Amino acid sequence: VIKVFRYSVPNREVVDEIAKELFPQVQKIAADAVSSNDDLAMRMVWISFKSYYNCIQSGIPTSFKEPENLVAWGTCFIKMIEKPIAFDRETISEDSAQEPAWKAKKWAIRSVNRLYCRYGNPALLPAGNAKKHGAFAKLFTANFLPQILQVYLKQIEGFTTGHVWMSLRVRGLISQFLADCVKEKSAWKLLKPHVEGIVSHFIFPQMCFSEADQELWEDNPVEYVQKRIDPIDDFGVANIAASNLLVDFAIDRKKATLSIILDFVNKVLATYSQSPEDARDPRSKDGALNMMGALCSVLGSRKSPIADKLQEFVLTHIVPEFTSKYGFLRARALDTFCRYSNVEFSDKRILGSVFESVFTLLNDPELPVRVHAALALQPMIENVEIRDIIAQHLPNVMQVFLNLTNEIDSDTITHVIEEFVEVFADKMAPFALQLGQQLCDTFMRVMGDTAVSTQDMSSTDIEDISDKTMAAAGVLKTLGTLVINLESSPEVVYRLEEVVFPVVRYVLEQRLIDLYDEVFEILDCCMFSVKSVSPNAWSLFGTIYDCFKNDGIDFIEEMLPSLDNYVGYGTDVVASNSDVQARLFDIIET
Repeated sequence: VIKVFRYSVPNREVVDEIAKELFPQVQKIAADAVSSNDDLAMRMVWISFKSYYNCIQSGIPTSFKEPENLVAWGTCFIKMIEKPIAFDRETISEDSAQEPAWKAKKWAIRSVNRLYCRYGNPALLPAGNAKKHGAFAKLFTANFLPQILQVYLKQIEGFTTGHVWMSLRVRGLISQFLADCVKEKSAWKLLKPHVEGIVSHFIFPQMCFSEADQELWEDNPVEYVQKRIDPIDDFGVANIAASNLLVDFAIDRKKATLSIILDFVNKVLATYSQSPEDARDPRSKDGALNMMGALCSVLGSRKSPIADKLQEFVLTHIVPEFTSKYGFLRARALDTFCRYSNVEFSDKRILGSVFESVFTLLNDPELPVRVHAALALQPMIENVEIRDIIAQHLPNVMQVFLNLTNEIDSDTITHVIEEFVEVFADKMAPFALQLGQQLCDTFMRVMGDTAVSTQDMSSTDIEDISDKTMAAAGVLKTLGTLVINLESSPEVVYRLEEVVFPVVRYVLEQRLIDLYDEVFEILDCCMFSVKSVSPNAWSLFGTIYDCFKNDGIDFIEEMLPSLDNYVGYGTDVVASNSDVQARLFDIIET
């Protein structure tokens, strides 16, 4: 019942009434069961906490705001969070998180987090809710927050010493709670003395290259890359939540935390640099660079407190790892360099040397390294001198990009290609056909994979299909950019139409409405570039009309520029072809 009405504002009174009449009994059941180690008891606790969470997901019942209610449930949550659960360090895994006791612990933390971030944190209350929840927020921060924060910190201490196990989800939830504490004055006062320990023992280990990362790198490098450069759903992911907490420390409490963070990072980097090569820990170096990359918005700005040291940092700690024997460290170095690409070097020749290193890594044997090398080139084209050097290698660079699009479906990669097409538009004509053909091949392959995925909806990964649709849209946008930048080479556009228009036809005939905007833009660009309507373009007119008669009327705004071009640039055909006239009038009348 709670699940049905949890998001319903008009029926919110249903949830409030259930909370008032039934949840005192639910709380008693949970309180009695929380001390037991029996699976059935833990299942009851887990379901009780989950029901409580659903009650407060979009609003908080009035009865839950009462002090005695908060004490009763809060005590229950704390007991479950603190509850020791036996585990074997050798065999414990993320699969264990599905066991009732671990799920009960997770839902206790989720409920506490929801109470605090949505209703109990004065710093996060929207202006419109300050009056509504202000009294509860004061009650929560004064009477409950200090205790729960100490419980969380003790859990972190147990995790760092190996006496407490936390699933990735729980680690993410705790990081999110601490991040909310950073923003509120009274909570920050309690948290501040623990910053150094949190940074070094909780955040840092989660930002280092892990065994799970290594396994994914080796078994599925495509998925590894997609999780790093195209994260769609990063909410609650442990390492991202830890990174966000680090950034919140540095931005919201800069004076108190930034020096602590930088001292720790410098210590890690110095230890790595001063150790014999065979004694160095590449994963700690990865974690330190990851932390610096996360802080680029703070440290990479003109007002950065270490602005005068960034060149040394890049040349001493980043660039040398371009030749690391560890693939993950080469990839991390490229990613970090990309984030600090605005650093100005005292000697202009340095950037040219860096480009040569990055260019070499475009042919690295490891896919993630090649992808990060491609991304590292993107900011370099803003430098005029490096742009001239890249232009000399442009055919090779574009070929690598095209190869990458065949290896991985990534909207980020297609965006890089699009930017290169725009910047080097005057140099694209010699291999525009090859580029167009490979982009079309990539599009058809992506759509083929999507069709296969949707044949059995019971096993479909909806997010994967969404990713592929976004990748397909990115490819089409790049095709449109290619065409419009060939305006000075109409003969090339004519030949490119033969390659591109089958893709346009495919999208319209298959009623792929999510891609209508992109294909009509391509058609518009083709006709505008050549200032005429080719036979190839006219061959699509019937398909466009059929599309309009089916579901295209809802996309008339996307169609209009192309239809206008048919009339403006194809006047002779329109004037002499009664069938075309009839269809155009039908579209207008409709």
